[in-house]
Amino acid sequence: AARKPSLLVPFPRAADDHQRRNAEAMAQNGAAAILLEQEMSPEGLAELLRGLLVDREALRRMGEQAGTMAQPDAAGRIAAMVKTLAGTAR
Repeated sequence: AARKPSLLVPFPRAADDHQRRNAEAMAQNGAAAILLEQEMSPEGLAELLRGLLVDREALRRMGEQAGTMAQPDAAGRIAAMVKTLAGTAR
């Protein structure tokens, strides 16, 4: 929602590897760069960051894409689902 480019390093032991799947979706849509923890090295991280920082146009496009993936009403939709489920659970 903030339209900011990002470098995502998903937590590899997250339940059902959901962080990796979310990061991959962002990267596939051009909204973020992804670096897997098991592939990270100081040199590789520095190279990736250097490449991102040099290409300001790519960062701008990445930020725009991130904005298109935003779900600003997500909290409200989740709350509505919880209320619905709570009401039907009685």
